[in-house]
Amino acid sequence: MAVASDPNLAIEALKKVQGFCLPMTIKGELKTGSNDKVYVTAQAIPPTADGMQLRVVGIEKVFDIFHPISRPDQEGKVKEMRKTLKKQFPGLIEIRNIDDMFINDQYTDKPVILGFKFSANVAVPMAIKLRDVSDIPTLDEQSMPAVCKI
Repeated sequence: MAVASDPNLAIEALKKVQGFCLPMTIKGELKTGSNDKVYVTAQAIPPTADGMQLRVVGIEKVFDIFHPISRPDQEGKVKEMRKTLKKQFPGLIEIRNIDDMFINDQYTDKPVILGFKFSANVAVPMAIKLRDVSDIPTLDEQSMPAVCKI
């Protein structure tokens, strides 16, 4: 699909949307110019006077830094990154496996979680998740745009 392979095509396609009629979530990867990967999650919310709205509700950054269990030589990088992130995000919660849904369900009210992606194929990269934990309005019949009601 062309939209998935070229982010500019995806953005141009979204600009043509007249309104979101159902609750939906859009996920994508940002190109950063580094080996770190950044994934963004946006959610359709009720339109405002400015028109339809997408709200970023989550950002996940997967660092090019790996758990010492898979790469012992990276222990120093892991410690330094932890220190840096704790300064940047004072409320940061550390968990072992950032993709463990059972553990993550315990922290749904925490905006910043740091851990490792043990679900990765070969190595175990460090990752941080930033989440919007505020009460986000959702689309419903009353809030959907007029274009959806025809």
